[in-house]
Amino acid sequence: MDEQDAHVVQYNPFMAAARSRIDRWGIAHAACLLAFTCLYALDLAPAWVLQVAAGISFAFLVQLGYATSYGLGVANTITLARLGLTLALPLTGSWAAGVAAAIWLLDGLDGFIARRLGEVSDFGDLLDKETDACFTLILGLVLVERTLPLWLLVPGALRYGFVLALWTMRLSAFDLPGLRVTRWIGSMLLFSLILGLTSIPGRLELLATATWLALFSFAYSFYRIWPNRPALK
Repeated sequence: MDEQDAHVVQYNPFMAAARSRIDRWGIAHAACLLAFTCLYALDLAPAWVLQVAAGISFAFLVQLGYATSYGLGVANTITLARLGLTLALPLTGSWAAGVAAAIWLLDGLDGFIARRLGEVSDFGDLLDKETDACFTLILGLVLVERTLPLWLLVPGALRYGFVLALWTMRLSAFDLPGLRVTRWIGSMLLFSLILGLTSIPGRLELLATATWLALFSFAYSFYRIWPNRPALK
């Protein structure tokens, strides 16, 4: 499901009991993927190490969610299918653009199914957001592996830096309201990264513009969060 579903997320007592553990997972996940991204950028680790680290980390999240909710459900299973395709994206070769487009199109399906089947939950919302963040990072990784500029890792790394910054302010990703402008920018960023997998003219200019918009999106989120941080603790 997407960020606009956040306002209809239902309270789940199991999730309330596990929230602190999932928050700790989010911090460790962000630190881990940000660290491996930096190692890859410095040519100190191969791309597959980042994929494996992400897969192991998500396995812990799924275990937490399954143990503390009423099962994964259909919607979260669709999200996990997107995650699996995302982690396999670097292995798809010339099919990468088509696979990435399928992952992007499936993004709205899990939210629709969750609403129709009454499976909306804060765990599902978090799993979806983290899958989108991983998708953004892996897209940048695939582009860099195709000898495009290293700064294409920045859009994917931003989310994890943002999570760590929230931690320093004693805020949780669970508490953040969805902002319409950041949703639109996030969708446009993913669309631009997918187009970057093709050979369209001007793709570098498009990717640079999308990266700057992503930077603006996170800066705007900080601007909106900072005055309200005591109320969100």
